[in-house]
Amino acid sequence: MRFNRRSFIRAATAAPLLATPGGAALAQADDGTAMSTPGPEQVRLSQSVIPKNRILSYYGFPGNELMGILGAYDKDTLLKKLKAQAKEYAAVDSTRPMRLAYEVIASVAQRDPQEDGSYLTYTDDSIIQDYVDYTRKKDLLLILDVQYGRKSTKDELDAMEKWLKHEHVHVALDPEFAVKEGQVPGEDLGTIDAADVTYAQNRLADFAQSEGIPPKILVVHQFNYYSISNKEKIGPVDG
Repeated sequence: MRFNRRSFIRAATAAPLLATPGGAALAQADDGTAMSTPGPEQVRLSQSVIPKNRILSYYGFPGNELMGILGAYDKDTLLKKLKAQAKEYAAVDSTRPMRLAYEVIASVAQRDPQEDGSYLTYTDDSIIQDYVDYTRKKDLLLILDVQYGRKSTKDELDAMEKWLKHEHVHVALDPEFAVKEGQVPGEDLGTIDAADVTYAQNRLADFAQSEGIPPKILVVHQFNYYSISNKEKIGPVDG
């Protein structure tokens, strides 16, 4: 099969604070009633991009117009187009603030096995760093798309972790190219399982908490209805 793709921080009155578990605190009102004030963890969680914002992103591989619109334009020209598109969405529904994003393919599936048999190569660090710096400067989100080949979800998140330390950098799983033994990306339509998504959810939640940064966004591309097996098992994860 061959195919083409393409704060809630509330000010408390000046009153004594009572320590509580989990880093939160209680302030006493004038009538003696305990009033909660957010602790560090509550503040961190309140900084999540979702669900209070709508995210609009352009996707692709830098410099390759056949792999998405991001590759067809330089970063500044693309940003002008993205902002114009955002205005059109806002004209239809302006009830949520718009956050703009670039989604860059950070690991690229290959038709050949490569030396390690992974059918995968990684985008050069200098390119990723360039987009990390640019998106930070322009107050954009950066979503790093991973295409698997025969790598595991753990492998892909291991490779992305150094970038995920940046608060504005997030990750997308691309099941379309996650192939098994005897399959070739681009010829066989790949899949991942609910367990892969749950692993990514938990790992990103734990990582953000350990780094003391806002929660990460996890995007999962469903190119085909069958891209994710057992998806009824996917559920919310704290953080």
